[in-house]
Amino acid sequence: MFSISGFVCLIFLLVGSSGHARWKCPTARSRQTGLKTGPCGGARYGDLDTNGRMELQPGKMTVVFEESVSHTGAPFRIALSQEGSDVYDCVLLNHIPHNDAGRPDYYNPSTFVEYRITIDIPDVKCERCALQLINPMTDKIGFGSSCVLASSSTPDYCFSVYHSCANVNITGKNPRSALKCSQPNDWPFKNMTAAVYSQESQDWKDGYLTGVSSNFTMTTGPCFLEHTPSPPSTGSGDVGMIIEINHKACLFLCYLLLFQLKLFP
Repeated sequence: MFSISGFVCLIFLLVGSSGHARWKCPTARSRQTGLKTGPCGGARYGDLDTNGRMELQPGKMTVVFEESVSHTGAPFRIALSQEGSDVYDCVLLNHIPHNDAGRPDYYNPSTFVEYRITIDIPDVKCERCALQLINPMTDKIGFGSSCVLASSSTPDYCFSVYHSCANVNITGKNPRSALKCSQPNDWPFKNMTAAVYSQESQDWKDGYLTGVSSNFTMTTGPCFLEHTPSPPSTGSGDVGMIIEINHKACLFLCYLLLFQLKLFP
């Protein structure tokens, strides 16, 4: 007979073993780090009116995101939405290399690996915009291989991609609809194919990417002028973030219990 402990164990396996990256500043719509549904995790995890929005001025701004589970060589991309829509057609910075030296513990948020990178906020007026962070899991495709950020009908598509979105209000002058996006000329990965990802890693120090122009390692913008609040709770998916336990030991006990319950063959 299926027990309560067996049910809890299943929930742990399904929820606790996931998790990957999220915005820290600006504040993410959801504290979840394992949202695979694009572009922002699905309606359950908020929309353009969830959790307020940070006011941003055009110009240089250092943003902060964090990783809860390390995936070797899995790069990041930052994009801006259209006005009032979760359509992310403006890539601000692409092929941000992964920090392979990070060793986060999913059950201890204080160990999450922090990434700080300076982006250019365009001179647009966009009261209901959002910044999107994506993280293709290129560690799953093997070193030397690549995948395409596209629909599942595309050959070699990136089948595992994590998403996090943060709502913002940009106080510029020009209409968002007139914006023609481009990455900074001194971004060393600018000429990499936009939607094709492979294992991409580089050294980071004190949260900042090394080997790049100082234009990408600044301490400027609202993330460094005010305290960054913790992202909001979103319900049952937060179990793994609250219970800080030994992951391997709990997994072993769960598998043992499920075997005894004959839930595994």
